[in-house]
Amino acid sequence: MTRSAIIIITLFLVLVVHKESFSQQIIHKELDLSQDLSIWYDSVAGLDNTVLRQGVLADVERKALRTHPFLYDYKWQSGDVLYQEQQFKNVRLLYNMEEDLLITMGEGFSPYTQFIELKSDRISNFRIRHSLYIWVNESIQGNNSGFYEIIFEGAQFDLLAKRTKTLNLNGTELIYDQKDQYFVHYNDEYFVIRNSGDLARKFKSNRRRIKEFARQNQIRKLNAQVDSEFVELLKFCDNLEL
Repeated sequence: MTRSAIIIITLFLVLVVHKESFSQQIIHKELDLSQDLSIWYDSVAGLDNTVLRQGVLADVERKALRTHPFLYDYKWQSGDVLYQEQQFKNVRLLYNMEEDLLITMGEGFSPYTQFIELKSDRISNFRIRHSLYIWVNESIQGNNSGFYEIIFEGAQFDLLAKRTKTLNLNGTELIYDQKDQYFVHYNDEYFVIRNSGDLARKFKSNRRRIKEFARQNQIRKLNAQVDSEFVELLKFCDNLEL
């Protein structure tokens, strides 16, 4: 069912229940059925009350006993999402790192819990806990369009992480393993970075200074456990003339 159809049904039901008071609101809002009903609906209901329903029903099935394909936890996470240029705050989200999909819990007229798979290319960004993910609509080093975590945003370059989970057989048990790839976005290009040496080789004119800073601060490899430490090296580089 399209969003416009949902809005029309909503309008009809509310008119039946609150005919007099709501009619006054409609007149006040100057409802024009030839216009985009989504804009009118959001102005009346308010973005905080707009239901995230534009997507497809998702199948949330647990495949492994002790591990899961989601960001942080198998349980719902409270987060924010910018969807179709509308900001939704404190909504229930699950980010499936195996399939690179964002799922929310549908709310509205259905008496049953609905898991809604949001349309990825309509998501500008989403945040769960301290992690901010953006949609990148281009292929990066063999990775298709998808969600990337923003690790660092600087004046001259950014650092993004592509985090994925895959289901593997370990003996007799299925487990999810996580893989992290890192990319620096500089001068409209992306290049892979695994350690401080990669950064020094990319910014050759400052190679010696970068290596010295990394040595003094014992910063070498880049992985999920040392993201925050590596950011200090990125801050140092961002203040150099690259």
